[in-house]
Amino acid sequence: MSDDSAGSSTDKAKTKKPRNTAGLVAAAEKRRVAAAERKAETAARKEAEVRADYARQYESLKTQIGTNGVQPYGMKTNFQVAAAVQHPTFGLGFVTVSTADRIEVAFESGVRQLIHNRP
Repeated sequence: MSDDSAGSSTDKAKTKKPRNTAGLVAAAEKRRVAAAERKAETAARKEAEVRADYARQYESLKTQIGTNGVQPYGMKTNFQVAAAVQHPTFGLGFVTVSTADRIEVAFESGVRQLIHNRP
């Protein structure tokens, strides 16, 4: 009798009840989605801060340089740093960097690299 009981307990140990993995998978998916949402919210918050900071910088340039001597943009025109430029597509901008053939202009929509001083 002891042999049968030992054999049957071994059989019970070998045949485990299958786990319900659907619940585990669903919980893992829920955690993954929540983490992705937190990451997206953080990125959106940082982007909003960067945009607000850039808007403050643009307004500061507008105040410092002014809009009295605005020059229309042209590839053949030579622009100096701190010049106000009116671009047909990007609008009012301010030259922040000037090299021999390129300028970096801060527009309300963002900074753009433009060509200038072309013969």
